[in-house]
Amino acid sequence: MPVEVTVSSMKFRRSSQVFKTHVFTEIMPDRCLVNTNDGFLVASAELCFFQMASQLTLVDLIRLGYELCGSYSTPKRMLGNDVPSAFSNTKYNLKPLTTKKRLTAFVERMSGKHGVKRASRALEYIVDDSGSPMESALAILLVLPFRLGGYGFPLPSMNRVVDPKAIMKRSSNKHYYKCDLFWREFGLAAEYDSALHHSDAKSIANDSIRRGELALSGIEVVTVTDKQLYRAEEFDKVARQLATKMKRRIQIKNAKFTTKHRELRDLLL
Repeated sequence: MPVEVTVSSMKFRRSSQVFKTHVFTEIMPDRCLVNTNDGFLVASAELCFFQMASQLTLVDLIRLGYELCGSYSTPKRMLGNDVPSAFSNTKYNLKPLTTKKRLTAFVERMSGKHGVKRASRALEYIVDDSGSPMESALAILLVLPFRLGGYGFPLPSMNRVVDPKAIMKRSSNKHYYKCDLFWREFGLAAEYDSALHHSDAKSIANDSIRRGELALSGIEVVTVTDKQLYRAEEFDKVARQLATKMKRRIQIKNAKFTTKHRELRDLLL
């Protein structure tokens, strides 16, 4: 509370403890409102993203984009500067609400409107199909440019099907795998190894088998643990390890990188 409501004219504008109103006098683009069948029309994922472009910081907007295009849902308190105590209320394995392609098409239709510039910038760094807030944090830390506190990596695909070579199919337990972050052009994957989901002996063994089979099919897997993600010095080593395997050099020339990177980590983690 309060619920934020859009009205078409100043004469319908009201405010109370229950809701506050915003005036939008132009015709809404097609299919930007969703009928909840209980008397309400709510903003579509694409309209929500565009509306928030004028309210959120660039990084928070990028993070929102990952969530809207991903298979998880975090509580409202995860957006903004509030620091969550845990991800216990996050829901997983959901159907994505939209895609980067659909967000991009909607923003292009809103050309000339307030928020287009920031929304377009955010879309440069958004990837479909993230499976968790921590996978999103890992991707964002790697792909944002140095000036924003990231490491300037090319965009990966996330949780896409990786099909082992035919020779592996005869011995593999699965005909395919999904990698958290995958750079196909480099045959390289990064996996977030959460202690919460990978702490039992069976999970550890399965992860080891999985890495081995992917390696035999020409895909090298770099595992990122909680410790490595949450400690800046350790994460820097991971980033440089990935860069080496891509035959890239991390040359940070931006004098404000350390400050920006710390701010980015504080916001995401």
